[in-house]
Amino acid sequence: MSLSHYPSPLHFRFTHSSSDDLARLKHFVESLKSPRVLSVFEDEDHEVPRPHTHTAIYTNLDKKAFSVLVRKAFPIHKGNRAFSVFDDISDRYKLECYLCKGKARGTLPVVLETNLTEEEILERHNKYWDVNEELKGGKTKKKKEKTLTWSQRVAAAYVKEYPQRVIHHDSRSKFLLYNFVLESLGKDFKSFDEIVLRRLTLGIWNSLLSGYCRYEYAKDSFARVFPEDARINENYHLI
Repeated sequence: MSLSHYPSPLHFRFTHSSSDDLARLKHFVESLKSPRVLSVFEDEDHEVPRPHTHTAIYTNLDKKAFSVLVRKAFPIHKGNRAFSVFDDISDRYKLECYLCKGKARGTLPVVLETNLTEEEILERHNKYWDVNEELKGGKTKKKKEKTLTWSQRVAAAYVKEYPQRVIHHDSRSKFLLYNFVLESLGKDFKSFDEIVLRRLTLGIWNSLLSGYCRYEYAKDSFARVFPEDARINENYHLI
């Protein structure tokens, strides 16, 4: 869906004091039931000298009404030092690119809450740094680094953490990887549900299987995706 189909976005900067504040922020953002939201964590920088968050939230609330809700949700956070709300967003896509910038090219943002896809975040991250390098005149001077998706980074981390562990096509291997994925989601403050968690685990598991284990997984997967063809193959010993 085009960004123009969503309500006007607000850019909400919030300077938290603790992990409890981040949990309350996540709950606050979820309670607004925005059709599109992106909330990221950032370390201190030249604009804000403390760790803070940026949130792009598409809502029918205007700046004043939204600010009232923020003050009710965070009564001890007062003044511009604690939070700011901007409603003069001339370019929605540019705002999302800014929030997806991360620390540097190739380092994706720490996402606290979003309904953007992983591919959308990666695309906006790369776009931000493409434009940034072009403005600095460095686009032709250095080769673009390949940015890994969250799933690719977790898969690489799993192999590095357990180099001797063979990924079999069995429930034990799947559980060990599932547990690693679950822990990684917690470390990166990534939101998920059971469907997302299943997809992430299966995607990474599929990328790590090899040899005969991959062949067995392909047969089982084929039987679920194409049951009629699988029965034909089995009856005539085609695979």
